[in-house]
Amino acid sequence: MAVNLSREGCTIRSTTPVQRDAYLGLLIFPSANQAPIEVGVARVRWSANEQFGVEFLTLAPRDASRLQDLLTIIGA
Repeated sequence: MAVNLSREGCTIRSTTPVQRDAYLGLLIFPSANQAPIEVGVARVRWSANEQFGVEFLTLAPRDASRLQDLLTIIGA
């Protein structure tokens, strides 16, 4: 589950351990009936206690726009 979502990254709550400085691809699902927002590459900046922070490194322009729309809707 993604929390503290921003244009630059987010915190992810997960029982799957990840290492700091790992690189991940992410899909953010705004709602059940919408296509996911795809983050091509995200870097793990920190990891602790079943959560970790990621920085979004590559995000296609269309997905960046959709992310901004989502942030506007949720008031972030």
